[in-house]
Amino acid sequence: MRRKIYSYLYLVILFSVHQSHAARVADTLMVKQGFLAGSISTDGRTRIYKGIPYASPPLGILRWKEPQPAQHWKGVRLALEYGNSAMQLTAARNPWTPEFINDQPVAEDCLYLNIWAPKHHKGKKYAVLVYIHGGGYVEGSGSTSIADGENLAKKGIIVVSINYRLGIFGFFTHPELTAESQHHASGNYGLMDQLAALKWIRENISAFGGDSKRVTVCGQSAGAGCVHNLIASPLCKGLISAGIAQSGSDLIPRTPMLNLSQAEKTCQDFFASAGIYSLQQLRALPATELLSYTKKLPGILRPVADGWFLPESVSEIYRQGKQNRVPVLTGINADEGSAKSSYGKLHAQDFQQQSQLSYKAFYFAFNRLYPSETITQAAKAQIESARDFGLASTWLWAISYSKTAQIPVYTYYFSHPIPWPEFPQYGAFHSSEIPYVFHNLDRLNRPWTTEDKRLSEMMSAYWVNFVNTGNPNEAKLPRWPKINPGKNQTLYIDTLIRSKEALSENKMHFFENFFYSLLKRR
Repeated sequence: MRRKIYSYLYLVILFSVHQSHAARVADTLMVKQGFLAGSISTDGRTRIYKGIPYASPPLGILRWKEPQPAQHWKGVRLALEYGNSAMQLTAARNPWTPEFINDQPVAEDCLYLNIWAPKHHKGKKYAVLVYIHGGGYVEGSGSTSIADGENLAKKGIIVVSINYRLGIFGFFTHPELTAESQHHASGNYGLMDQLAALKWIRENISAFGGDSKRVTVCGQSAGAGCVHNLIASPLCKGLISAGIAQSGSDLIPRTPMLNLSQAEKTCQDFFASAGIYSLQQLRALPATELLSYTKKLPGILRPVADGWFLPESVSEIYRQGKQNRVPVLTGINADEGSAKSSYGKLHAQDFQQQSQLSYKAFYFAFNRLYPSETITQAAKAQIESARDFGLASTWLWAISYSKTAQIPVYTYYFSHPIPWPEFPQYGAFHSSEIPYVFHNLDRLNRPWTTEDKRLSEMMSAYWVNFVNTGNPNEAKLPRWPKINPGKNQTLYIDTLIRSKEALSENKMHFFENFFYSLLKRR
């Protein structure tokens, strides 16, 4: 009898929703918190659900707390619009035009996710890609147009994008926060949000036709860092099956991870200098005032080795092979640093001085590989050495991870510049691969060519294959070999896609010696 009543109520709700939003509403389905109705793409091939709360709003006493379960709602929740993005200060600036930037209102109430799912076929279970945006842990959103999941979903996977707490709201540490935590930890709230989203996905993704046992976490830049943090965390055991880290796999992190006591002291000292001494004072501050402090704590508001979410630094966890052992696809872009005004423009003498400081005892060997006696040589050496540094660091990271995890890793080097006649100097800039991966060239106003469209088709196919199987290969694509210590190879992605030597033998040997000498000092 009870089942009949529930069925009747469901039909009444479903009918009323379809009457009021007949042209837009997708299948109404039930998640743990209640009934949910989304929209259907224009071509009818994708079901879209936006602004789904995966945790309770982290407001008031929940500011700087582990996220709490999402609240239940009555009736049918219309998932037609994006939720708020996390508190942030951001603006478009070249090369990151508005398509790359958050376009939604910001608020502390920001713990929402979005789902793009293929048209559901009975008995079919789709693998899931969870996209974690970049932005230096202080900006970004799951709603940017270049990372819209509709076109990837059409290729037969479910795409989920998430928002998580950023800046001082997501990565602030304090002794009082540590004392009130049952885990004796503070900071990493943004990572805890991502964990809460993964748990929500495990509990609810089957309602969308998803396979909770095939969940790949994918991120770019700081999002790639989040992927590594999640892979390293023992709290994520069983929640992820693979990882994709775009522009974020360094053998030696450029910003070393602080431990909890180091981060606590830095944050506490900073606020003491501003006349704020207690957690009570901090929780009483309006969100907008608190946000102003985010840019005053550079390099601090990021994940820390808190002893709980991350028992040790990620590098150390990987070194010991204690991470979740999942396959990884990772790589970099050719012109990661091209947004800097000095990119390739330092005077020869300035570049030589900078190189001497960076490479010290290795400088003379570096100078033989990258001579910089003339203006022309210096410009070439700056760009080539930066590219090779990133290639070597990523490839050596992959070798190290594969050795301890004993699982396949696939590396790439994306060197195809977005066609942009007005600003060719940016080349294959940091994050320029995203519209290709998401098959979203139509979301970015550029003079795309047939080669661009073909490249996007192939890149998105590689990524979808990896999400489905943990291997990017298929018969129609150029073969992408997994990392092999005996073969210095990576997949070069440009107008022509091919596997080739990552670096010449002498350059790889140089960087290997340099990096491992740094590791010995730590």
